[in-house]
Amino acid sequence: MKRRDKVCVTCGTAFVMYGAGNKEYCNPSCRTSKFRRMPLSKVSCERCKTVFMPTRITRGGKQRFCSGRCCREAYKAKRRSQPKLPRKVIPRSAIPPVIYSKSTRECRKCSARFEAFSYENRVFCSRRCSKSYYNKVRSRHKTDGKTLGLFEANGCAICGYTRRVDRAHILPARDGWPAVPWNLIPLCPNHHTAYDDGKLTQSELDALGIGWLAA
Repeated sequence: MKRRDKVCVTCGTAFVMYGAGNKEYCNPSCRTSKFRRMPLSKVSCERCKTVFMPTRITRGGKQRFCSGRCCREAYKAKRRSQPKLPRKVIPRSAIPPVIYSKSTRECRKCSARFEAFSYENRVFCSRRCSKSYYNKVRSRHKTDGKTLGLFEANGCAICGYTRRVDRAHILPARDGWPAVPWNLIPLCPNHHTAYDDGKLTQSELDALGIGWLAA
């Protein structure tokens, strides 16, 4: 490969270049500083036609506008001049109406009857019933820590697995049954999933002492 000795155009430093090419700068900073020191000539603003001295060199080689305000106004005018695409308007009569039906439900706390729309997930007739119900359930949970710790010490009630034990609800929590000792049973993750899916056999339910649930 051919070796050539060259001199930097900006700083005058001698450097070596190999191969073909016409490199004129010893490093990128010299090239940048050369462009910064290029003599600039006065230009005319494209919007207000004011003659000004550019303060910086842009990608296109010159500064097109005298100020940021002129630049913004020019681009706004350009956007206004562009043709707008027709907007598709759907008439209101073409949209099918959404009909919500009302149903009568029973409050989980006071057993009062109340009406609710089909999209509502209400199970209480008022906020007062909701707060009193859940406060009562929380107060039950506060005294269950020691009991449940001893409750899980022997492992899964079916297979005796002790590495991980879940507190499975005998009567499901989605129906509002609380997490109290008489409604909990220790199960390993596999038997917990099988119990929730209803896949436990009659003999396994009898071993748990809750065979009456299969009836």
